Amino acid sequence: MSTASIIMTTSGCVIGYLVGSLSPAILISKYYFKTDVRNHYSKNAGATNAARIMGTKFGLIILILDGLKIGLVLAIVKLLSLINSPTLSESSVYISAVFAVFGHCLPIYHKFKGGKGVGSFLGFTLFLNPIYFIIATIVWWTIFLTIRIVSIASLLCAISIFCCSWITQINNLPVNMWINYSELFFPYLVPNYWTQLIVGVIVLIVILRHYQNIYRIFTGQEKQFSNKK
Repeated sequence: MSTASIIMTTSGCVIGYLVGSLSPAILISKYYFKTDVRNHYSKNAGATNAARIMGTKFGLIILILDGLKIGLVLAIVKLLSLINSPTLSESSVYISAVFAVFGHCLPIYHKFKGGKGVGSFLGFTLFLNPIYFIIATIVWWTIFLTIRIVSIASLLCAISIFCCSWITQINNLPVNMWINYSELFFPYLVPNYWTQLIVGVIVLIVILRHYQNIYRIFTGQEKQFSNKK
């Protein structure tokens, strides 16, 4: 990788973190409901806790915004890459998404107390490969509607996508919105291990952010979701 590419990739990571640090749950709860979502229930700045406090409608809005900000990061970094030479590779562009998820979890604007990364992860799967998003959505809703425990649904959803990332036929289908079409003639010859690595890092972030939930799951203390609104 050239010096210029390293500078561009680093800039993309900084942009990813700064944009990812914008928390819709915190901003909406503070300026619309005059409270802080982190002061209630799980004290987490995510869509699930927001739904408990502000209602399902706002929980869904926050979930969508958490996912869309990943798309915003990718669009900004890709645009800067096209404007400036050299153009970044797919892997370099997607590294910025890792930092966006990290920013969502530890936002610099909100005293490093953010969400658990699930909404951002779902957004990432959509912009990485829509097939991943469909699988993630099916897995999450199937598990949630069966046991109504959000943390288990989220963790198994994330792990399932990491497993899917190793299926070459899915990973290399030309549905990636950032795909380099010059490489389409070799989709099944060279494994794109960068995809598995990036997905794996984000899944690890999600798992680590759920460490308290994991403890409660194994001790039988994790509660089912209930919307107070």
